[in-house]
Amino acid sequence: METDASLLAELREIGAHLETIKVMVGVIAATLVIWFAGRLLVVLRTSRSERFRDVASDLLRSREYEGLRSHCAKRLEKNPDSIDALWYLAVAHFQGRQYEQAKELFLRVATLEPSWRRDAIEPYMKEIERLGDDG
Repeated sequence: METDASLLAELREIGAHLETIKVMVGVIAATLVIWFAGRLLVVLRTSRSERFRDVASDLLRSREYEGLRSHCAKRLEKNPDSIDALWYLAVAHFQGRQYEQAKELFLRVATLEPSWRRDAIEPYMKEIERLGDDG
């Protein structure tokens, strides 16, 4: 009898440990699923951004400024603070000699992403200023 009671106590203890292990495995599995889903979203967003930039760059290179403005407008409907879309839209306006619109957009990009100021914005702003003085 004593061994049966002892064996039963050990089995209960093992059952409690198994229950703890089951909960821990569930937590680990849930954590991995959440981590993987997060990584997948990052990859998908990066791919979308790269596709946007590729299309925008192609439109700019082929001087299809109206198409570029349309491409940017679609992106800005979904994300009004898209740095890439704002910058490409500013360049499209600049190339279309719509300097005031370009200037406003470049200033917005500079506000949202100050690191772009020197290389991606200042050359255009200087040219807008120069063209304003010549006009």
